[in-house]
Amino acid sequence: MRILSPSLAAKIKPGCKHSVYLLFGAEFLLVENSAAALREAHRKEGFGERVRFTVDRDLDWAELAAHGRALSLFGGRTLIELRMPGGRPGDAGAKTLIQFAEESPHTAHLVIICGALERAVQSGKWFKTVERHGLSVEHRPVTADKLPDWLGARMKELGMTCEREVPAVLAHYLEGNLLAADQEVRKLQILCAGRKVTVAEVEKLIADHSRFTVYQFVDACLLGKVNRALRILCNLRREGLQPVLVNWTLARELRGVLGVAADLERGRRRDDSLRAHRIWHSRVPLVDAVLRRLRPAQLRGIVARIARADRMIKGRQAFTIGRDVWGEFEIIALALCGIPPLESRRP
Repeated sequence: MRILSPSLAAKIKPGCKHSVYLLFGAEFLLVENSAAALREAHRKEGFGERVRFTVDRDLDWAELAAHGRALSLFGGRTLIELRMPGGRPGDAGAKTLIQFAEESPHTAHLVIICGALERAVQSGKWFKTVERHGLSVEHRPVTADKLPDWLGARMKELGMTCEREVPAVLAHYLEGNLLAADQEVRKLQILCAGRKVTVAEVEKLIADHSRFTVYQFVDACLLGKVNRALRILCNLRREGLQPVLVNWTLARELRGVLGVAADLERGRRRDDSLRAHRIWHSRVPLVDAVLRRLRPAQLRGIVARIARADRMIKGRQAFTIGRDVWGEFEIIALALCGIPPLESRRP
């Protein structure tokens, strides 16, 4: 049987009924969390001994199989954890896993921990046998639209309370790195022990990571603070920030702003549009500021500039003489602040 990772807790709450569990997926943190949950559930059921193996060229598969049949030294049952980073056990390993799954030994349970598995691996005999006799748990990436809910659930799980917009603010800053997001939540748990986490505290924590962040640069652009925007951009370049991160953050922010601008142009209600584009309350003043300053056509031109910068970064667009991609970022920042590039001004 195959389930998605959010369903695991309900499956093991009545007890660990399967003798083989297979955890796989590209999201390392989710896989590790599931492994920890299985470990705790088995401990409560009397699996007092835990042995661990890692698939490499020195692994003795016969030893693993023997642990599956042997009685625990502590009179209970044994939990075997097998880490298989590459997802390929080889012929001897596949044979052992198939045998373990089909025999369903009562003295031991096996948890196989993998990363992302290719379709070819999932079509293999060992995988299908394990899935048929045991429980496989797929860990899909937490997408941007699901990240605020995941963060909110994680904070609740850790016994934290927060202002309604805190998960969305964290998601905005930490999208694309679930491990970092979890670390920030744990840091907030320590710093805000015993009190409600506020948006102000989250933004202060993010800002403390470095003198300037790419998010501060984008916010300065949206507010039209040209001197601050250019100063931050200069510092980001000097600190060696990868241009792709600047461009990605600009593109993500401008997609939402342009979406709202287009909706308002079509006559859609402002609140409905802000909600549809996931712009939380504390960021509405920034969006309003840029919408007062720029027309939809101007915003589309800036988005085209961002696309041009992306092509520069990937080597698909020639640099203008005397200007690299950081020069392009300066033009984008000026345009967002309401100062059009020289080549677009009429004499």
